[in-house]
Amino acid sequence: MHDHPVALITGANRGLGLHTSRQLLALGWSVVTGVRQADLCSQTEAALADAVQTGRFLMAVALDLTQPSSVRAAVAAVQARAGRLDAAVANAGQFLDRAFGPLDVDPDLVRQTFDINTLGTLNLA
Repeated sequence: MHDHPVALITGANRGLGLHTSRQLLALGWSVVTGVRQADLCSQTEAALADAVQTGRFLMAVALDLTQPSSVRAAVAAVQARAGRLDAAVANAGQFLDRAFGPLDVDPDLVRQTFDINTLGTLNLA
């Protein structure tokens, strides 16, 4: 379908994921941005629209790496649009950015962080 490379970038609505998307678009790639919150898809596309080269595409998809069905749906959307996927950038992640005492650790937050950072990457692979 397409003769140019196509990348899927997770966590692409801000920070490193957004900048990586912009750089790949500038290099002539088509980019699918994976965004955990579906309501941010159009905002992400708008933020990157000026970087899309002629003949390339940008598409934002809702993608929750902790849900294998969400990962499968995102990859299926890429396949339907491009017929190929050349690179996946596992950028999404969560950081425990506050200080904890040894007895103050929230097990649910640790589990959520593990699910996103470790299992999410495995789901994408």
